[in-house]
Amino acid sequence: MEHSRRMFIGASLAAAGSARVIAQPAPKQAPPVDLRDFGAVGDGITDNRAAFAAAVAAGRGRRIAVPQGNYRIDADGGSITLEEVDLVGEGVLDGATGSIDRGANLWVTGAANSPFKVRRGVSVQGLGIYYPDQSDSANPRPYPATFAFDFTAPGTAVQYVQFLRNVVYNAYRFIEIGDPRGNVGHVEIIGNYICALNRAIYLKYNAEHVRIERNNFTFSHWHGSTESGARGYMRANATAVEVDRSDGIEFVDNLIFGHLNGLLCSATGLCQYLKVSENKFDQVRYGVRAIGPGNFDGQLIGNTFNSFNPRNRALQGRSFSIETAGPKTESITVASNNFDAAAGEHIYVAGDNPVRKIVIGPNNYRLWGSSTGIGAAINANGARTDVQLTGGWFYGDNGSRLVSYGLLGDLQTLQLTGAAFEGCFAALKVRANQVIATGNLAKSTTGPTSDLISAPVIVQSGNHWDKPAATGGGAPGQ
Repeated sequence: MEHSRRMFIGASLAAAGSARVIAQPAPKQAPPVDLRDFGAVGDGITDNRAAFAAAVAAGRGRRIAVPQGNYRIDADGGSITLEEVDLVGEGVLDGATGSIDRGANLWVTGAANSPFKVRRGVSVQGLGIYYPDQSDSANPRPYPATFAFDFTAPGTAVQYVQFLRNVVYNAYRFIEIGDPRGNVGHVEIIGNYICALNRAIYLKYNAEHVRIERNNFTFSHWHGSTESGARGYMRANATAVEVDRSDGIEFVDNLIFGHLNGLLCSATGLCQYLKVSENKFDQVRYGVRAIGPGNFDGQLIGNTFNSFNPRNRALQGRSFSIETAGPKTESITVASNNFDAAAGEHIYVAGDNPVRKIVIGPNNYRLWGSSTGIGAAINANGARTDVQLTGGWFYGDNGSRLVSYGLLGDLQTLQLTGAAFEGCFAALKVRANQVIATGNLAKSTTGPTSDLISAPVIVQSGNHWDKPAATGGGAPGQ
C-alpha cells in the first residue's frame, strides 16, 4: 500500500509539474515591420534606400517584411547596415525563368558602395536581387558586393547569419568578407539561385563554420546571351566560392554551371577541414582548387565533375576537376566521385612537403584526355607525396589526342589496389621509391601497360596487364 501511495503521489506531482509548464503563456512575438510603412514604393523607379534604412533602424530584433514589388536602392547614397534583423521577402520567387515581375525584388543601382553591410544576427530570405544597369557584356560593371560583412562596430565577431532562398540576377559579387579585423562564424548560405559574374561568395578572412548548401550558381536570365558577352566573361572569370582563410567549410549539394572555378581555396590562405560532397560541377574549368600554403584535412566525396566546355573551345585550355597544391596539403580524401570530361587531369596533385597523404578511391572516372599534350586521370607530382589509390575505372579517350595516362607522376610511394585502366596510352607512368600493386586490371592500352621509372621496391600480386612494361621500365607484374 505504501509503495502504491508513493507512486500515486509521484505521478500526481509529475502531472502537476507538466500542467504548470503547459499553462505558461508563450512569449509574445513582436509584430513584423512593413517596409511600406516607412514610405517604400515598389515601382522600380523610386529610390527606397532611406525607407530601408529607417525600417532597419526601427525593426531591430524583428522581422522586416518586404511586400511584392520592385524596390530600387541607390547604393551611391551609402550602405544600409543590418544587425539583429530578419529581412524577408513576401511573394513568389522565380529563379527558373528569371522573372522580375513578381515577388519581392531589390533593384540595386549605383556602384559607390555595397547596398548592405552585415553584422551579427542577420537573416535574408526570399528576396530577388537584381542589377538592372548591368549589361550583357564581356566587360561587366564591377559593382561592390551586395552583402559585405562589417567589423567596424565594437566587437570583432559577426555570427549567426543566414541567406536563404534568394534569387540573385546580374550581380558582380554577392557576399564578401573582405575585412581582416574580425572573425565570422555560424553562417548558412542555403537554397539560393545565384548569378554573380565575378565572385558569388568571397570569404577572404577568418571564416569558421560556414555551410553552403543546395545553391545554384549559374548564368543569369538574359535571353539570347552569347558566349562573347557576360556568359563568356563568366566562363573565363567567375568563381562560385572563393575561400582564403577558413576553418570548417561545408560545401554540399550545390550545382555550379559555366564557371572558371567552382570552389577555390586561394593561394595566400590557410583552409582547414573542408567538406565537399554531393556537388555537381558542370562545364566548370577548374572544379575544386586547394592551392594555398596550408590547405589540409579535406574530404571530397560523391561529387560529379565535368570540366569540358562544349560551347567555346577557345576558352577551354587545360582543365582539371580537382587540384591540390601547396607545401602543407595533408590528408586529402577523394572518394566516390564521378569524373566525366576534362581536357587535362581529373586530379592534379602538386607541391612537396614532408607529410602529405592523398587517399583516392573508390572512384569512377572517364578521362577525356588532352589535345595539346600529356593528360592523365591523376597527375601526382610531389617527391615526398604518398598516394593511396583504391578502385576506380580509368577510361582514356585517345582518338586524335597525343597520349593519356591513368596515373602519371613523381611520388614517394604509390599503393594501387583494385583499379581498372582501359583505352589509355598507358595505365601508369610513375617515378616512386615504392610501388605496391594488387588486383589491378589494364586492357586496350595503346602503349605499354606501365612505365615505372626508378622504382626500387615493387610489390605485386593478382594483377592482369594486357601488355608488357616499357623498355627500361618495370611492370607491376601478374
